[in-house]
Amino acid sequence: MDTIESTAMSKSSYRHVEKNPRRLLQYGAQNPVSEHQPFNTMDGRVAALHPTSYLLITTPNVDYIPTPVVGKAETVFVRDDLRLGEHDPTQWPQHWNPEFPHLPCIPRKETAHSSRSVLWASPLKQPSDFVVVSPTCGKGLGQLTPQLRTDLKNTIHEITTAAERTVPKDLRLTRQLLVGIDHFHFLIENRPLPYYRTLLSLRCLQRAMLELDALVNYYEHVVPVFNGTGVSQGTIPPSRGWIGAFTSDTLAARRLCASGCPVWLLWSAERHTSIRCFKIASPQMAADHLSTAQPAMSSYCQTLYDGPLGHTKKYLRIRDWAFVDLGKLFSPLNLFQLPSRPSGGALPGPATSSQPVRQRSTVRIPGGNKTFKVASHQLLCPVVRTWGNAQETIDVSTARCMDLTGCERFIVPRPDIFVSSGSNDGIARSFASWLRVRPVILAALNRPAKDTLQDFPQISHQAFRIILHEGTLDVEPPRLDSGGAHTPTTGSSELFGSTRAPSKKKNKGSGSRQKEARNRDDIAAYTAFIRDGDPDVHGVPPDVVPEWLGSPFVQQPVVSEDHGILREITWELAELGFRIDLVALDAAMDHGRWDSDKQHQAVLRSCFRIGGRSLLDVDLGMANTGLAEADWMLRAPFLFALKILVSYWKPLGDTPAPASVLTDVPRHFEGYTEAEFSQLESDIAWYINEVFFRRFRRPLILPPTLPLPGALPAHISFDVPPIMQLPVRTAGRWLPTLYNARL
Repeated sequence: MDTIESTAMSKSSYRHVEKNPRRLLQYGAQNPVSEHQPFNTMDGRVAALHPTSYLLITTPNVDYIPTPVVGKAETVFVRDDLRLGEHDPTQWPQHWNPEFPHLPCIPRKETAHSSRSVLWASPLKQPSDFVVVSPTCGKGLGQLTPQLRTDLKNTIHEITTAAERTVPKDLRLTRQLLVGIDHFHFLIENRPLPYYRTLLSLRCLQRAMLELDALVNYYEHVVPVFNGTGVSQGTIPPSRGWIGAFTSDTLAARRLCASGCPVWLLWSAERHTSIRCFKIASPQMAADHLSTAQPAMSSYCQTLYDGPLGHTKKYLRIRDWAFVDLGKLFSPLNLFQLPSRPSGGALPGPATSSQPVRQRSTVRIPGGNKTFKVASHQLLCPVVRTWGNAQETIDVSTARCMDLTGCERFIVPRPDIFVSSGSNDGIARSFASWLRVRPVILAALNRPAKDTLQDFPQISHQAFRIILHEGTLDVEPPRLDSGGAHTPTTGSSELFGSTRAPSKKKNKGSGSRQKEARNRDDIAAYTAFIRDGDPDVHGVPPDVVPEWLGSPFVQQPVVSEDHGILREITWELAELGFRIDLVALDAAMDHGRWDSDKQHQAVLRSCFRIGGRSLLDVDLGMANTGLAEADWMLRAPFLFALKILVSYWKPLGDTPAPASVLTDVPRHFEGYTEAEFSQLESDIAWYINEVFFRRFRRPLILPPTLPLPGALPAHISFDVPPIMQLPVRTAGRWLPTLYNARL
């Protein structure tokens, strides 16, 4: 393998070979090769020439590449990335890279055990693998078949168990892959999605599973040979069914061969070996089967999505988010050492009023300024008391806001929209309408990309009233009368209890019509984003009963027995709204001093007890956790992460952060007492409410709590992860210390 003799190959000879691929035989040995002469272990079965890179690619292994079928279009050819084979991204040999030496050990589809066939399943090739779910979950949404999901679950268990046994515990790549597997498997198992979202999620899951399986193969079979602890039998035909690697490193090739891994050698087209190293197996191989594109530079994570070309860019963004951005977040953070600036709220008070109070309403305090009044209703979940108290001290003079002309806009409706109706029938109708559009909105919101919120259109509170009144995202466009003026649609005012007669003032009606027309135009853009080019995606049809987490939701006047279910719905909206608002505020504030985006995103995620879930993937199992924990010591790690996040915000106008938020933890700090922590929590809650109002001209959606008895167990699919932290030094004190960011 090490013997290489130099010889010249003129460009004219090269062009001749390009036109006549069979002439490659004359450059593979000093004499023409007899096809009847037996092969030895260093001979390759097939070779190809890359016309623009002057590279001859061959394999030293006899049994890896099957003889191409004569006359078949898919004979041996070289891809534009120097990979040999068909367009199956899970089957391309990888370039040997010492930093990622496990990639040649990705299993090969042709020889995979039948239980692993799920790693290459695709609804593109088998459309019956995608099943449209019940219309109660929305029209155009579906899931993989139960059998395919079961096969995925079993294969994941098999591969992850092998990884725990074989792969080193401290390997960072393993954590990244496990995070991706956990995230996408959850989506596939629990979330009805549009067809192409399901396809993208499945591809991401398969790609992570294949690479984790490759890590197992590498540490089990290749590492012992590389370390000299395994049994080396010299160069042996590959028998492990891996995709192999390209390399010009003869030492690496010898070791890989000794472990049974297929290897391609990349030789210069102007050199050849003294032994016969290849032959052309198919006499029908045409010159146009040789790629003329430049080799593509690709990272170790890069895989191409095999769906429509228009979705490739979207797939790459999802891949980067899952395996680069999200995966890197799950590493230990020493919050004690981070410069910071983030108070112990008592148990949330119960909702006492049965009368609807709108969250946007204000009350005048003795000083003459107006402040917000936090909504309180038996169907709304109480907010964390410290945060509610902080919001009710904010001066809501709009002259203090950065944008004096903007209107309140949201991605999901405010919880109090459901209780602002004047009747039980109206309340029931608004909840039923939300459950009709909820599945498709949440499916769009949980797109796995870090810039989802930046792209998502926002609509006004009144626009959501229109959606809830009509029970669909396909609202009627503004209608014009004979004079070209807008005619109001039968109205959202009926649903929300307005009995005011139409105004007779000359110009007021025109402004109202224009506002409704703008709202309906905004809804159209909002709906187009949710559908993402798939016209089949709709909410629950009007003739189908919607459901809440698997239970049918029959629209009927609200009675006391319904309160628990309805509070679950409003809790989900409040929790989701709070996370959206916090992420939006963090993105809108000027930052400084972050060492990396990875550190920034890890601290942001550490404010919530969500494990490997997306920030926007809310589950009832997360209720009363994180910032809503009743025990102040359990709440402390999440609030301290929020303190650090806020400390990196630059001051907004003349509103500096409180000193307790900006002050770093002293070097020999003994820990917070409950009173000190309560003050810190109050300061953080006030500051976030203050800057949010000044930045967005509306109140912050506050973190909710779910009153006892809590959510129904059947509605929970999230297991709360433990809080990983070291013991405090002194009883009654909490000390910020090293803990895992995956809370």
